[in-house]
Amino acid sequence: MARWPGNVPLAALLSGGERASRWSRWSVLAPLTGPVLDLAEHADIPRALRSLSAQGAHSAGRDPDAPAFVGGWVGWIGYDAGVAFEPTARWAHKTPAPGSGRGWLARCDGAYVYDRLTDRWFGCGVDDGAVDALPRIGEHADRDLGFVVDGLASVQGQAAYERAVARAVEYVHAGDIFQANIAHQMRCGFEGSSRGAFLRMHGVAQPWFGALLEDWRSRTRRTIASISPELFLETDFATGDIVTRPIKGTRDAGEASSAESLAMSGKDSAELAMIVDLMRNDLSRVCEVGSVRVERDREIERHASGAGSTGVYHGVATVRGTLREGAGFAEVLAASFPPGSVTGAPKIRAMQVIDELEPFARGAYCGAIGFLSDCGLLRLSVAIRTATIEGVATTGDIDRVRGELTFPVGAGIVAESDPAEEWRETLAKAASVVAALGGTNP
Repeated sequence: MARWPGNVPLAALLSGGERASRWSRWSVLAPLTGPVLDLAEHADIPRALRSLSAQGAHSAGRDPDAPAFVGGWVGWIGYDAGVAFEPTARWAHKTPAPGSGRGWLARCDGAYVYDRLTDRWFGCGVDDGAVDALPRIGEHADRDLGFVVDGLASVQGQAAYERAVARAVEYVHAGDIFQANIAHQMRCGFEGSSRGAFLRMHGVAQPWFGALLEDWRSRTRRTIASISPELFLETDFATGDIVTRPIKGTRDAGEASSAESLAMSGKDSAELAMIVDLMRNDLSRVCEVGSVRVERDREIERHASGAGSTGVYHGVATVRGTLREGAGFAEVLAASFPPGSVTGAPKIRAMQVIDELEPFARGAYCGAIGFLSDCGLLRLSVAIRTATIEGVATTGDIDRVRGELTFPVGAGIVAESDPAEEWRETLAKAASVVAALGGTNP
């Protein structure tokens, strides 16, 4: 990425972690030069996605050791597009926050693909011409990826966030909801290379699902920089296999006995169990009857342990099913978007509570980021630990801007939630970004 040409917009999906696994195996670097499906331009998003998925040349079968991306669509779907899939969720008018929107997906006919398990790079594309057109990275010198920020601070502040959490707890006790994910927004001024900021974030967090997406279509530049640990959906449309891995519960790995504390926490276990039930229900809307199963009800996994970070522990579940015949990209999203782990349960009422209590539009945050490959593989992360860098171009390089960086962060609120503890959990989740960008004033 340090050698990627400054005048070529980039989509980078980078796997990380202490070691490669089937969840953190493939990385993709693709030039964003093809057509774009901008969801803001479509009143009927499911219909727009249906036309997009029809263009993929899905194969009859896929070698699991073959590159996961062979050309296709790369991009993001914003949380704020959720009303298209859940129209009964009340959506109050709000002043758009930087990075708000419904998202976009760009056609990428060629890409560099890296396999962490075998330490091999591939040039992949729909044909030889698409591969030949990829930028020759070795021909470019390292670029200046420096950036400066002022203090990353919560826009709402601790007191306002704790009041929102307390109100969510009241809704739980009143029987309106079982759980809601409530966030606050951190923000700072930004000047310099958005690629440099992402690489710093990625180096500290080592996320399983890192992503950088550059919107190059106007003088006002917007970059999505995500260091997510959470898989929303992995779907093989050739075989019908679909899997989701929701996360609930976080502990600082630098604290003694934090893994044991998370494993023994009844509150965190209950949070995850509720979301597992929600995700089972979502998948059942698009899967064969009886095929949805909980493969792992709860595992304690270590995430984000790169340079300068002790990392965090998360509680993670794995839910798997088999798609019904004829179910495509649009049908899968209609059944499951937005991700249940970042809404709450029941989903629609939780979305209404979020709409009431959060004074900002989420934009990319809590949406989905990833690709739909022509080989029939869909992979989307949950856009948590996700920053939006927006500003005016300062040079001819796409990644050099002057503007601001926003970084929402939230927590799952249930009956036992303590507002002060939930505030501290959000700061633990923000620690990787804080470490990368150089400190905070909450």
